[in-house]
Amino acid sequence: MTDSNLMSQNEVAKYIHSTVASMNSMRHYGRLDIPYIKIGNRIRYKKSDVDTWIDAHTINPNKKEDDDVQA
Repeated sequence: MTDSNLMSQNEVAKYIHSTVASMNSMRHYGRLDIPYIKIGNRIRYKKSDVDTWIDAHTINPNKKEDDDVQA
């Protein structure tokens, strides 16, 4: 893995349109479930993990819940 695959908290906050303070709070309370890497006192995220997290939290308003249930 290259260093360019890792994102700082500032980069992730901008990427997901949030703030570092909000990310710290969500992570502290277990609401931010993006895997992270702790290097000393620094936190880094893999871009692929951030993209996976975004995909998992994307809501498609046109999809009905019934579509998942087969009769």
